[in-house]
Amino acid sequence: MALTLSSNNGNIRKASFLVGNTYKRIPSREADFDRSHRHRKTHDWVLYVDIVGGNPDCIERVLFDLGSTFEPQTFISSCPTPIRRPNGQRAWRFSTRQQSYSS
Repeated sequence: MALTLSSNNGNIRKASFLVGNTYKRIPSREADFDRSHRHRKTHDWVLYVDIVGGNPDCIERVLFDLGSTFEPQTFISSCPTPIRRPNGQRAWRFSTRQQSYSS
């Protein structure tokens, strides 16, 4: 995906990005309890936006809307970290890591 932004002074900035996620199942015996201490958080996952091309400075923040079943429902990432993608490509990553449970 690509994003093109123009500023008030006419400058155009472009960035290419990838949206993705990772997931890992946590064995119950290793999983922490949630705030209510009733459920073990057995799902560990990361949502991310990787800036893979163009000017990463044109993106100030990424808002992740996790849906009404999450508390808090939204998370803002405003400090990307440099990463190396599996193919060796360098990128800047905006992300949120969550652990959740299922009934």
